[in-house]
Amino acid sequence: MFDYNVMRNGLSVITSPMPHTRSVTICAFIKTGSRYETPSSSGISHLLEHMVFKGTKNFPNPRMISEGIEKVGGSMNASTDRELTIYWCKVPSDYLSAALAIIRDMLVEPLLLADDLDKEKSVVLEEIHMSLDDPSSKAELLLEELLWTGHPLGQSIAGSEESLNGIKLSELTDYWRLQYSPANTVLSIAGNVEVKSVLGEIEQLFGDWASTSHLPFEAFTSHQDSPAILLETKKTQQTQVCLAFHGVSVTDNQRDAVNLLDTVLGDGMSSRLFVELRENKALTYDIHSYSNQLTDCGSFHINSGVDSKRLHHALSGIMAELKGIKQNITEDELTKAKTLQKGRMELRLEDSRNVAIWLGGQQVSQGFIKSPEQIIDDMERVSLEEVMQSAQRIFNLENLNLVILGPHRSSEKVAASLLL
Repeated sequence: MFDYNVMRNGLSVITSPMPHTRSVTICAFIKTGSRYETPSSSGISHLLEHMVFKGTKNFPNPRMISEGIEKVGGSMNASTDRELTIYWCKVPSDYLSAALAIIRDMLVEPLLLADDLDKEKSVVLEEIHMSLDDPSSKAELLLEELLWTGHPLGQSIAGSEESLNGIKLSELTDYWRLQYSPANTVLSIAGNVEVKSVLGEIEQLFGDWASTSHLPFEAFTSHQDSPAILLETKKTQQTQVCLAFHGVSVTDNQRDAVNLLDTVLGDGMSSRLFVELRENKALTYDIHSYSNQLTDCGSFHINSGVDSKRLHHALSGIMAELKGIKQNITEDELTKAKTLQKGRMELRLEDSRNVAIWLGGQQVSQGFIKSPEQIIDDMERVSLEEVMQSAQRIFNLENLNLVILGPHRSSEKVAASLLL
């Protein structure tokens, strides 16, 4: 299904031929993000991602970069997270060479000009203001600060107005030189391609990209021993409720069990939280859970927007479901969760972009790649007991972080709702 090679300069390359498709997707994963930043440089990874699109040596303005992809019907974008920055483009397979040349220039020879820096700072500041104005986004930002208190993981990915304004061009350039290195990069290509030909092109385009040392990140260990609750008053139509528990890392041996636990609890319209709080009690329009797994740690989240007058009932309902899932999960629920995850994987792997992201994501986060068959086999071997153990491990009151944002009136009922 895929071929994995490491070039002489340390660049990891994954190629996955999909002869039934007419497209090809290129994904470049850079091991850098907000976790690698200090308080004074907070937001520099995301700002650099923006700056890379402003021009390169051979494509000196944003229009040349975008037109090079869009004129053939392709699309491209990028994103920055806590541990990764990802650039991707998807084009008809005949235009792979042109797309590779653009991606190469963006990573290896961005211009990074002073005039562009001031403009992009303004753009990112608007992003920050939009997030702070949106109740759901702001609640999630507050929750991350609470969950990862005193650690770089708790910093906003976009940074703050103060940190952004303090970033100098020389600092941005130095950060790019350190982090954008072939040994710190995984290139994942999926679609209608021929492996030997692609590797030859990559060697020609990226062969002169020299590796440098890159920044380490600060390890995280949770010392939380009591619930952390933040009540933020804001005049909104709904009250935002965001819960998070410290979870498992991407290589934890309970990872598959936690993913299945997530499916049973809050992933989709047939999950426990959705059925009980939305369908049966009409306490919310939407409620969902997800598991976020990082290199050495992780978190388990539950998010919902509720009627402020029924906040106490919604919280009580959520806590009741958490208590219930620690006590009982049925074989039928587990079988359905496994079937759902298997079906999602099979559908996801029909698209070249999904395949490129899936393969590259595995390599960059855990250092190896499992085939779909291996992943499904591992998942099928997860027992009901293991899923129950995961629920009991994660859903403990002393492990709870909670943010409530909205026109709430009292913290007394909130505290009462948290009795597990």
